[in-house]
Amino acid sequence: MFRCFTNPKGLFLLGLVTAGAVYLVVWHGTHLAAVAPMLLVLACPLMHLFMHGGHHGHHHQSPRPTDGPKTPVKED
Repeated sequence: MFRCFTNPKGLFLLGLVTAGAVYLVVWHGTHLAAVAPMLLVLACPLMHLFMHGGHHGHHHQSPRPTDGPKTPVKED
């Protein structure tokens, strides 16, 4: 699990979020079912924004094999 949930403040926050989720599911389940398709559609761009953070912007350190030489070739 995450290290932030090992201290009392993190556990309180986790409990608060869990209580809020249970409240939404129990008392507003029909409303959540109505917006569930839209939540799935919105999940895709959000996952792209947050999950690709580990890629560091897709910058590669080594050149691709299809790239030519970096120094210009002198013709005689």
